Amino acid sequence: MGSDEEKEFNTLFKYYEKAIEGRNFHYKNYNTWANYYSIFTGALFIAFYTLEKENKDFLFLKILIMLVGLVTSICWNLTVKGHYHWMLSWISVVQDYEKKIAKFLKNNKNQKLYVYSVYLNKGENFLNKNISSQKLTSKFTFFISLAWALLLVINLFSLFEKTLCIRTSCFSNSCCNRCLFILLFSIGITAFIYLVTYLIFDRSSDVTEMKNSITG
Repeated sequence: MGSDEEKEFNTLFKYYEKAIEGRNFHYKNYNTWANYYSIFTGALFIAFYTLEKENKDFLFLKILIMLVGLVTSICWNLTVKGHYHWMLSWISVVQDYEKKIAKFLKNNKNQKLYVYSVYLNKGENFLNKNISSQKLTSKFTFFISLAWALLLVINLFSLFEKTLCIRTSCFSNSCCNRCLFILLFSIGITAFIYLVTYLIFDRSSDVTEMKNSITG
């Protein structure tokens, strides 16, 4: 390896190390924020469960807790998705430098020591052959948000039922129709909050393009 080639190699390797540092810094920040979301969601559930055990009527406070829990769990789910996008971006940067460095190391066994060099000769579907903890976490947080949404529907129904339903004629057709309307109305409100929160915070429309840039 000549002096010019060695200089170019050292420059590429320096950038490669910086890319690894940036990737690790992103992972560290993600783990910190993920812990905040999980702790806060757990605290909200404990607060809800504590109020549920009380004999007093804390319906409005429980609904407020569930609203915060729903929005928090949606943000948590979107954070997981956002981390996945950034992770793919950092992998693409690191892989790009590894491919450039590999040109200098065609006959060097140390090529296998690089972080993502094992993927270079495995084909584009290699990353999809194993269970992804990232995807499992995304589904887990999604189901948590659905659980908060279900609790919100139940408690909104209870609130509106107490306000509008005439219990003395609860078996009449008019009251049954009223209860059905209340149930659908509660589901509609919850679905509206759910969709609006996703529309405000979701920025994952470019995931396909980013993934193709890595596997393409």
